[in-house]
Parts: sequence; C-alpha cells; structure tokens
Amino acid sequence: MPRLPKGMVRKRHAFYLRTYTKGDETWTPLGSDYEVACARLKQLRERPIVPNRGTVSQVADRWLSAYVATARNEKGGTSQRSGRVTS
Repeated sequence: MPRLPKGMVRKRHAFYLRTYTKGDETWTPLGSDYEVACARLKQLRERPIVPNRGTVSQVADRWLSAYVATARNEKGGTSQRSGRVTS
C-alpha cells in the first residue's frame, strides 16, 4: 500500500480523516477500502469555500452593528464609529 495522503490515518481496518478546527481534533470515517477512502477524502477536500458576501465597508458596518453594539460600552462603541482612537 502506498503512503497515506496528508490527514488520512489508518486505525485497525479503517481509514479516517483527522482534522483540527479551533484546537479540537475531529476524526471523520472514510471507509475500510483504500480506493473508496481516497475518493471520499478528495470529495471532502473539494468542498466549495463560501465567500463572504459584500464589500469591506458592508462587512465593517455589519460588524459595528452586531459586535460593537453588544460587546462594548457606550464610549467604546462611539469611538469605533467615529474612527478616532482614544488613549
């Protein structure tokens, strides 16, 4: 058997995809047959990446209305909206 692709692990009689997301390790079963496991791995890796919708200013406005409004006090929220830095 050839060398396993990056991220693929063999445990006992099955193949798994081992990924790390935000510090957590995830094992996804790929099957017990090598060719089927390689095809499934290719399918999982080719998932389309959904781009962010909108321009930078639109995303910044959404951030200001969602995050800043809930996570900052009144002074912190107004200084971010005005674009000035206070020390």
